[in-house]
Amino acid sequence: MRWLTPIILIVVLLTAACGHDPGGKDKIAVIDWDKAFSAHPKQTVLKQGEAELQKLLRYREEQAEIAKTQIAGLTRLQQLKQNSKANFMDAGFQTQMYAAEAKERKKLLDAYDAAVKEADAA
Repeated sequence: MRWLTPIILIVVLLTAACGHDPGGKDKIAVIDWDKAFSAHPKQTVLKQGEAELQKLLRYREEQAEIAKTQIAGLTRLQQLKQNSKANFMDAGFQTQMYAAEAKERKKLLDAYDAAVKEADAA
């Protein structure tokens, strides 16, 4: 119970010190930013700087879009290169297979012709 008294005292003192303003309608400051900016001695320079900044930001965005397009094009070219390389290797393999098949067919036809001549001779 001894500890409860100091806590209550502290709470009462803090509440009294902070207080509460039931009206709350007083405004500390209201700033009209347009008037404040127009009162600045270098307002025209600041507006020109802002316009230049916006121009540079638009240019940067345009350049970023161009870069994205170029990167996408380079990626597509790289894919085409890989595909053409694979197709070239596949074409070389197919050509070798057709050449080997033609040799085998020639051997088979020669053997058939030899068998026919031998059968006719007998």
